[in-house]
Amino acid sequence: MKKWLALITQTVAAISSILIASRILFRFFSFKYFRIEVSGVSMAPALYSSDYLIVEKSNNTNSHQPGSIVVLQDNNSNILLKRIIGIPGESIQIGDNVRINGKLLIENYAWGVTTTPRYRGVNKLEKDEYFLIGDNRSASKPDSRDFGPVRKKRIIGNVIFRYWPPSRIGKIKPKIRKFEPIDQKN
Repeated sequence: MKKWLALITQTVAAISSILIASRILFRFFSFKYFRIEVSGVSMAPALYSSDYLIVEKSNNTNSHQPGSIVVLQDNNSNILLKRIIGIPGESIQIGDNVRINGKLLIENYAWGVTTTPRYRGVNKLEKDEYFLIGDNRSASKPDSRDFGPVRKKRIIGNVIFRYWPPSRIGKIKPKIRKFEPIDQKN
């Protein structure tokens, strides 16, 4: 009888521990992360419609890295997925290509071209502004070429993981920015 009572007590203690740990993990993940489904092709080829993603929520201490894919809320309260092209303090020039501080950005991840004059000229980003564009340049509307730079407080979070479809599961890492070498002859 004592053995059964000890076994039942240990089982109840183990189940209680698992439930408490599950509750703590649930609270941690529900406050720090959220999930989102991709709708549309503005981020192809990196993300496709019906991809499911985990997003780490932003806070005032987060810094957003160039090349990261972020979730933002536009002025019409739409939720958008875009890539960070420019960060605070940089000068951005958009035309048939992207120039950062006068250097040509090599964007192997980008598809299409900017088809109309959208956000032309050289524009310096303020201390809390980011320039965000979809990877599929022909289909990415709206983005910073339409509504201009995005303030840090409008960035909801950084995409960190794709968990669906299984064939594309994995970590989403920021693309390392590369620039065309400067011609030393001129």
